[in-house]
Amino acid sequence: MPSIAIREGIKKSFEITADHFMEYYGKKARFFIYNSARLQELDTVARSATINVRIINAHAFNVSGKDARRIDMTLDDFAGRMPIDVIAKNRSILILDELQKLGGGKTQDGLKRFKRLFMLSFSAMHVKQNNPIYVLDALESYNQKLVKKIEAKGFELKNLRGTSGYLYLSQIVLSKGHGGGENLAAFSFTGVYVV
Repeated sequence: MPSIAIREGIKKSFEITADHFMEYYGKKARFFIYNSARLQELDTVARSATINVRIINAHAFNVSGKDARRIDMTLDDFAGRMPIDVIAKNRSILILDELQKLGGGKTQDGLKRFKRLFMLSFSAMHVKQNNPIYVLDALESYNQKLVKKIEAKGFELKNLRGTSGYLYLSQIVLSKGHGGGENLAAFSFTGVYVV
């Protein structure tokens, strides 16, 4: 995931859904946040046949130069191995959250090094759609009771007859982050009245 805040949210989701995994798969999903100071967790995953989830944010693997992360270093305290090599040998299934925030070239190059079995991505705003397998829009989310409510901004026209004038849409401006980080479409209208 692209940020520490989203990473913590994903961890919380796994805590909440532990019983779900037990009910449907007969075992709990073992999950942990990747931390280069606790590399023994990587070895545990490599030897385990259970459902293991490694939660990692992009910053842990996509920096270089003087800020290079331990994930790319050959480490004496990790038996002379590089953590990224151990991860790559697992042939993981990558599940990416907020893919539109992970589109940078450095991040994409870093993701290739995981040597994934396959990749699933979740986003409300895919910039580029590759083989969509499921689409869940706002109305369907509401119908399935996955969200509490949906809100639509609108306007009302009164006493406007087709013979007296019309409203003309001049542009649609997409803008981001009005306080809560949500994406809103801002509409600009121009009124033209026929006499």
